[in-house]
Amino acid sequence: MSTSRITKPVSKKIKKQVQKLWHDVKFSASFTGISHFRNALALEKNIVLTRNQICDIFRHDQDFILETRVVPKKFERRQYEVHGYGTIFQADLGEIGMQENFFGFLLCVDVFSRRIFCKAIETKKAKEVLSAFATIFKEAGLFPNVLETDRGMEFISNKKYFKEHGIYFRTKIGSHKAAFAENRIKEVSVFIP
Repeated sequence: MSTSRITKPVSKKIKKQVQKLWHDVKFSASFTGISHFRNALALEKNIVLTRNQICDIFRHDQDFILETRVVPKKFERRQYEVHGYGTIFQADLGEIGMQENFFGFLLCVDVFSRRIFCKAIETKKAKEVLSAFATIFKEAGLFPNVLETDRGMEFISNKKYFKEHGIYFRTKIGSHKAAFAENRIKEVSVFIP
């Protein structure tokens, strides 16, 4: 037994009339979605068609897109309870492809204010990343309560420094990692030639 719907064939006269209405800018539902167009046909022109019949009529029309709405994939989101500036910083490295002897940059984002701090680095070594962190914290005017990064060794190797300055350091795993920092890296990378 077939599960596909069987639609009654539509006469050529009605097909031409429906196609003409679709392309007529004076018709209220021209160039709209299937449901809106179908309702307008029924109310204004007394042409009652099923959704499948309308799809069959426009199957080969390049102006009519059958798949008009893309359903976005919903991702799980981490919730942040941030009480003020400097509560949570997220950090990640952005690569710029060895331009002018620089490997990339360290980017930190304050989750509360979304303020960005950037420092260029020549290599990905832990010592250089540590000096970049020191510069960024000096520029921010404080040490954050929490610092979140991915599990890169350039960050994990600096745990001692974070502990000495009262920063609770935690690494993130999964597709979200340090999402605020990763999104800002994409934004900043647009401006780097």
